[in-house]
Amino acid sequence: MAVRDGAFELFDWDPRTGVSVWRAYDGEKYVYRTDTPFDPGDNQRAQAQVAGQRWREGVGERVAEIPLNVVYEQLGNAAREKDTGYIKRFLNDSDNAKFRVKEGRL
Repeated sequence: MAVRDGAFELFDWDPRTGVSVWRAYDGEKYVYRTDTPFDPGDNQRAQAQVAGQRWREGVGERVAEIPLNVVYEQLGNAAREKDTGYIKRFLNDSDNAKFRVKEGRL
């Protein structure tokens, strides 16, 4: 029995990471989609653990946990070009607050 999500059929699933790969045939070729589970609550719990701690400016502090698919799609070019300004703007954007571990702004 095939597991479906609309036109997509489950192709592969990793029970350890929860990552699932789906595929759909568009009439000419297969189109693949990778779903990576993300629980914003994990980052909120991490924020609570470090709340009130003094942060050392830029000394290897964990400021965010971002799923790899988001890194590749939205931050890959900036990371390769060492565009820290773009990465800071991305993390300071309220739409991306769910990825933040550190409170406040970068």
